[in-house]
Amino acid sequence: MPKSKSKELSDLVMLRERRKAAYDYIYEKSPARRASAKLAIDSAFQDSIDMRLIPFNKGISGENMSFAMRLMPILNLDEAQRSYIVQKALDIAGQLRKNPRKNVWNDEINALRQSLNAKQLDRFFTHKNAGKVTSLMRQTWNKLCEAGMTARLDSARDCAQAYMYYMEQQKINDIYKYYGTSKKKYLAELSKRMPEMVRLYDSLGKRKRMEARKKEVGKEYVW
Repeated sequence: MPKSKSKELSDLVMLRERRKAAYDYIYEKSPARRASAKLAIDSAFQDSIDMRLIPFNKGISGENMSFAMRLMPILNLDEAQRSYIVQKALDIAGQLRKNPRKNVWNDEINALRQSLNAKQLDRFFTHKNAGKVTSLMRQTWNKLCEAGMTARLDSARDCAQAYMYYMEQQKINDIYKYYGTSKKKYLAELSKRMPEMVRLYDSLGKRKRMEARKKEVGKEYVW
């Protein structure tokens, strides 16, 4: 987490540990009561500590809730939305503490869809996937350049169109990650609006797969 936030967390943890240390004297002759009291202190401080860690540690409450909490200052949320997201993040953190292997992706996405309006949700996914989408757009352009398939394309216009297409594609992949039927449906609908640059890249990929398949078939006949 950023250094600017670390002192606040450090002070909170030190306060917790001082209160726990006090029970070494209060219940000096009762290990059971001492342990119980320390566990109660840990529980009382857990949410406050998690609230400070979640935005910078996706393993505590899932990557989507973590990123949403980090983005709260720029998503223009009202107090009710902020409170809802924080509480859901803490709820999910509690679930993962009990079962670290639990898949909470759908819980995260549902919480965001229930709390954010359409514009805020688009902004969330735009920030979350910008790096991945930019990389994919550049890869598409570079591969088409290598294949000599950019003669009819305008780099500024077509790269912008490809970027927007890939961004919407990634949003669908995120929202419907574990809903196969819905994901296929919305991706198919999106593909009807596929820009030329992406269509050319898709055809290039199909051509390479066909060539690879022909080589494999040729090897089978040789044997």
